Amino acid sequence: MERAGRHLLLFSLVSLLAVLALGVARASPSVRALIDTPESVKSLGAFHAHFDSLCWLGSAAAGAALLGLGRAWRGPAWLPAAFAWSYIPGTLLFATSYGLKGLGERLGSPLLARGAFFTLASVGGSCLFVTIGAGAALAWRTFAEVGVSDPAAG
Repeated sequence: MERAGRHLLLFSLVSLLAVLALGVARASPSVRALIDTPESVKSLGAFHAHFDSLCWLGSAAAGAALLGLGRAWRGPAWLPAAFAWSYIPGTLLFATSYGLKGLGERLGSPLLARGAFFTLASVGGSCLFVTIGAGAALAWRTFAEVGVSDPAAG
């Protein structure tokens, strides 16, 4: 549990550094002139929004939650690992798909703007479905350990 939480927090830190680097690069007038076109602005904005919320903030929250459970976790060790190891590639692939879509729109490449976008978004989304299942199992098991007989009942 703690190892999975530390992996997510490390991923969050690396994502924060990437957010800062991308923000500095994007603020440069020469980079803006190179990448900002009416077609790509919306997709690149979606990339930044997804990357910020999923990769940076989402992994920080998930990692903190796993660390909070820490040693109290009595469930199978593979469950938090499955959560962390499906969350990281899922969010990276899903967020990156929007970056490739924006790049494809900027370059006029339908292969990047459509093909690569849908492929990465689908694979990333599939990883996130695994994360959802593992997260639900983690929550269910945690509620059962603290004595809530029916977690759905609150």
